Amino acid sequence: MDQCIICYDDMDMKSFRDTTESTLTCTKLECGHAYHTKCIINCLKNSKSECPLCNKTKEEPVTMEGRRIQVVREMNRNQAVKDSRSEFKEAWKEYNNIFDILKEETTEFVRKRSEELRFREHREYLQKTMHSVKRSIKNFATEKGPQYIGAFNEMTAEHRHYFTRRWYNQHVFGITSWRTSNRIAYPTLRIGLYNLKEE
Repeated sequence: MDQCIICYDDMDMKSFRDTTESTLTCTKLECGHAYHTKCIINCLKNSKSECPLCNKTKEEPVTMEGRRIQVVREMNRNQAVKDSRSEFKEAWKEYNNIFDILKEETTEFVRKRSEELRFREHREYLQKTMHSVKRSIKNFATEKGPQYIGAFNEMTAEHRHYFTRRWYNQHVFGITSWRTSNRIAYPTLRIGLYNLKEE
């Protein structure tokens, strides 16, 4: 019994070798390839090809894409591949469970530790000093006249764009790295687990 290459579930008919044109669940195209009726209908709705396996009639040569799909179909029927993939899925499930536990516990630890270190208060104070810098520059520009005000307004508007943000932060706040700026606007902790060494 062949598999439907669209969903990889077994079909109740064989491609080419099946004398029937269709069954209750499957349909065979003119090229001889068979699929689940529901699968091939959905496939043909989103594709210009007549057949997802060969894209041509039975007499014409199979395309490279068709060859790849055929290899995948045969690969998915191989017992060794099925066994190794099953083992991978179990490992993937366990890995994700551990990852989720780490994420949950780390989030809780960071929340408690940020409260202890008064992180929010320090961030709010830092943002307050940033506004103070902008205000002092604006006052300076106002004292100097229209040209300085225009330059300040243009600089303030442009700092929102990625390419001018670094220049703005460097000359206004003395911050040379966009990562430092993002640490203020969007404080995020990134820990590379692949770099952690066991003691």
